[in-house]
Amino acid sequence: MDSTVLMRNEFLQSLRSVVGEKPGIIVLHSSLAKILPTAAPNRWDVLYAIGILAGEGWTIAAPAFTFSFCRGGVFDVRKSPSETGVLADWILEAFPDAKRTTHPIYSFAVLGPQTSALLGCASATTFGDDSPFGLFEREDAVVVMAGCGWDYCTQFHRYEEVARVPYRVFKAFSGTSRNAQGIEEAVNATMFVRDLDLGGINDFLPVVQRMNEAGEIKRESLWRGTIEASRVSSIRTACEVLLEQGPLSLVSNKIDVQTRINRAKEAERAAPLRIALLGSSNLDIARNGLTDRLQEVVPQRKSEITTLPFGQLFQQMVQPNSELNVFAPEVSIFCDRIEDLLSVASLDRADMQLAAERVRLYADNIAAFAGRHQSWIVVHRFAAMGSFPAELNIRLIRHVEQLNGILHDILADVPQIVWVDPGSEAAQVGAPFDPRLWFLGRIPFSSTFTARLVERWTGIVAATLEKTSRLIVLDLDNTLWGGVLGEDGIDGIKIGGDYPGNAFADFQQALKALSERGIALAVCSKNDEDLALNALESHDEMVLRRSDIVSHRINWSPKWQNIRDIAQELDLGLGSVLFIDDNPVERESVMRNLPEVRVLDLPADATKYTEALRACLWLESVKVGKEDRQRVESYKARQKINEQRQKSASLDDFLHSLDMKLFIDRIDDSNIARAAQLCQKTNQFNTTTYRYTARDLQQMVADGADVATVGLADKYTQREIIGLIILKPLEGRTDGGLVDLFLLSCRVLGRTVEKAVVRWATERAKKRGWSELAGLIVETPRNTPARGVFQDEGFAFDADSGLWRKATSNVDTSLPAWFEQHGNYN
Repeated sequence: MDSTVLMRNEFLQSLRSVVGEKPGIIVLHSSLAKILPTAAPNRWDVLYAIGILAGEGWTIAAPAFTFSFCRGGVFDVRKSPSETGVLADWILEAFPDAKRTTHPIYSFAVLGPQTSALLGCASATTFGDDSPFGLFEREDAVVVMAGCGWDYCTQFHRYEEVARVPYRVFKAFSGTSRNAQGIEEAVNATMFVRDLDLGGINDFLPVVQRMNEAGEIKRESLWRGTIEASRVSSIRTACEVLLEQGPLSLVSNKIDVQTRINRAKEAERAAPLRIALLGSSNLDIARNGLTDRLQEVVPQRKSEITTLPFGQLFQQMVQPNSELNVFAPEVSIFCDRIEDLLSVASLDRADMQLAAERVRLYADNIAAFAGRHQSWIVVHRFAAMGSFPAELNIRLIRHVEQLNGILHDILADVPQIVWVDPGSEAAQVGAPFDPRLWFLGRIPFSSTFTARLVERWTGIVAATLEKTSRLIVLDLDNTLWGGVLGEDGIDGIKIGGDYPGNAFADFQQALKALSERGIALAVCSKNDEDLALNALESHDEMVLRRSDIVSHRINWSPKWQNIRDIAQELDLGLGSVLFIDDNPVERESVMRNLPEVRVLDLPADATKYTEALRACLWLESVKVGKEDRQRVESYKARQKINEQRQKSASLDDFLHSLDMKLFIDRIDDSNIARAAQLCQKTNQFNTTTYRYTARDLQQMVADGADVATVGLADKYTQREIIGLIILKPLEGRTDGGLVDLFLLSCRVLGRTVEKAVVRWATERAKKRGWSELAGLIVETPRNTPARGVFQDEGFAFDADSGLWRKATSNVDTSLPAWFEQHGNYN
């Protein structure tokens, strides 16, 4: 038999063997280059089989997709080539009866008796019931994969759309389409696309595995590849079963996607963070950079960033009803240079007497603005940055320091102020000023310096929101010391002395300084535990000792599992953890499995470790309070408390043994910063997760609310503010109250503090003359520990109002016997 005839028959028989005998619709996906023999036949050898099957009553639908339409391309039903293989184009060219469906993105080349039905699909959505994919389902079409994998099977997406999976969204694409007569018209195509912010990566292998296990995929080897086929009904069943198990069943990065979904939901609940980027020059580029960076770093809080028209800073600050004052920023960044205040291009042209007057006016206005808004104020110091002769440079530096003195003196009493030193920032990146940008658009900073400032501002904003790290989890080998302990021994590792040991010692000193600031240190290492702990304790040059480590996991388990265990042990959310490891493979594993954990991109050169640590925005701080400094000791105290729990004969004995003192105090200047801090950072035991600022809390008190901090001391830990509760009158009533917010640090859960505080709140409601106290629970992905707090204290759920309610008369409001109550609230 002629070789051409043989090849044609082989292709035809292979198709017949996988599609079955009863004619219907064949959806033919293909990658012919992967299946045809090396001495490839021409297109007619393939089209021969297509023609025979169509003559036998089959309808062939070959994908002719044109994704370029999504990017603004024109779709021409006659001329636009298929972007998913050549087979569709061959069919349209070879068969006069072949037609192309008119969807501008997902069109098919169709040949056979059901051509009209496919042409008539309206496709209100790409994969909807009235689309070709809906018709394929109703007709139980056969999907054939000729030389290509099942990941190219588009039918899967129909069931993602039917299930409304959360990682896809409907998006309308508009453009121009030319019909068969060449007439152009504007068209819209609504497609269920991947939400790029969620980053879902499709994985249809579980679908294919289920179909294989059920014997529902037919396959035939042909030439250099394989032809496989299955009915749409089988695809549908497999997809539906998996999606019933979970809406993320068809993505490979489930943990990452779920984390992003949770953050997006949190961002929807919270009011946007209002930020003012303020200066006398053009800050548009800086604003755009800050917007993008904040979206990456703090995705759970949307931000609105305003800048002012050129030259309007002073008038906007002083006019009470200006756009800036009405905007009422929660964070205001003042970044003017002396050059900006005087409208000069270079510092050597500044009139220093006039500069002093302008700086006084500038500082006075900032102080008044800060007093009006009671929000975070970020102020740039002035710096002498430029290329000047040595004598002039020294003179300018002295003048600048005098001006900084004026600035500091006037702003000394601003309570929530953060200083940024542009000179120090410029030293890290080089030239801070680009004359071309200045003369083109009055842009005060070079591109590289703008990026540096954006990073600093982002860290500061994250710190004001309490989104920075509270725990650093450290590797050991080639991270805390040079070398591999198991191979080099304690005496052989590099720490202290000359290079490279001195670089590792410097890094440890920087970590110890962070620990003293309240950032706890833990160890996660693949090592021999006894040997590693001995090295920390006994090596003469070791800076960090075992006593500096609040927890450790030294074993051969995956590090991401150990980090999760450490966080659970310390009752910390994974978003509070920063992981540091020299091995990029370990870093990647943690990022993949624990996407909430922050991971430092540690340089390969150990001499740059300390610099990378200091530049890490997750370690930024705006104010270090007493509770922050006590945090490390409180983590260590947990171990003693857990030991005490194990020794106690009963839970009551354990609680009595702690000698707990509970402090309920009104907010005032001494504790309001801590109260606002807890509002921003507490996620797990938090009934509503309302993110109140200090200004919000003060306003509530002025409006008649009870806003109280909750403090706790025991025999192991000093007094520390660990909670906040807000009681408001019930809207529209004078005889009822509402627990608007109740939050506690997870470190104290299990000691009945929540019971004691709710009982105090009930007694307080009674004293205010409220006959009823209601509680509100706003469920979030992370506040499960708080959801039963009202029910556990006898509140009844009212479905009509969505509130938990309890009468205040004839109820026990005494605190558990193991608490001694203190504080100025009575």
